[in-house]
Amino acid sequence: MARRKTKNFKIPFKIIGIFLFFISIILISAAVLKAFFYHYPYFNISRIVIKGAEEDKYAGFKAHFTSRLMGKNIFSQKLSLIKRQIEEELGDVECRAIQRRLPGELILFLSDRSAIAQLKLGRFYPIDASAMIMDNPSDLAKPFLPVILGLEGAIEGPKKGKLCSVLELKKALSLIERKNSAPNLGDYLITRVSLAKNKTSSFFIIQRDILFPPPRKGIIQRDGVSYPAEKGFIKKYPAEDVSKKMYPQKEVEVKFDLDRPGDVINVLALLLDKRKGLSAMPSGGQALENVEYIDLNDPDSPAVLETKKKSSFPSL
Repeated sequence: MARRKTKNFKIPFKIIGIFLFFISIILISAAVLKAFFYHYPYFNISRIVIKGAEEDKYAGFKAHFTSRLMGKNIFSQKLSLIKRQIEEELGDVECRAIQRRLPGELILFLSDRSAIAQLKLGRFYPIDASAMIMDNPSDLAKPFLPVILGLEGAIEGPKKGKLCSVLELKKALSLIERKNSAPNLGDYLITRVSLAKNKTSSFFIIQRDILFPPPRKGIIQRDGVSYPAEKGFIKKYPAEDVSKKMYPQKEVEVKFDLDRPGDVINVLALLLDKRKGLSAMPSGGQALENVEYIDLNDPDSPAVLETKKKSSFPSL
């Protein structure tokens, strides 16, 4: 049989030439437009607006930041870099977004950060829920903020404005955040969170004194919590002394599963509510009385170890 001849499909050079011509026109137009937007003085930054936070509070920062950007082209500025610079300089502010408004206005959407814990890395670094270091470190622990221990060496170059991307830290912050948002745990404070590699992690809680009894000598009270006082001022203590001096009440250790912070807090709230009911005390009663520690390594099978009560029988 005779073979059929296959025709080779060929694109005419004329069509290729037209296609390349239009592509070159598009590229040249894009380059001209870019040059126009990037170099025309009409698009130079002339104003910066702050939204979402009190503008008067950041008037000094705004004036300083505006002087740095004034007259620069609005399209030549990398918004991600500006966002990082703002958060590093202010520390206690989150830059949620930056918007360009033509011809020359930048709108900064800011929100105030609040520290929910302090990270122990040789010194104490206040940190917010997103794991951002908010301020310069202190040599002494601050009251009210839980101290997170066990991450020494895991975070390099800690400084104000640094975002700490450590999984264990984020889980610990999630635990603290969930506890703070639990309405039935408002009578309790987390004092420390101790993270251990290949071991059981623990956090320590104390009970607020909501009845506000008269403070002992050398003790002052604030927000229902007793603190040691020295000449009328709250005194700060190193981490090893937090439980002994800053919080006069006995801490209770809670062993927990770091991978299930939500379940841990929910079960803890149920346990303490149950103990409060059994003690027949008003809200804020002795739910932690005689408790040695609470084991929530498996939130599905919680356990409470109580201290042995001393015998009331006289010795022979």
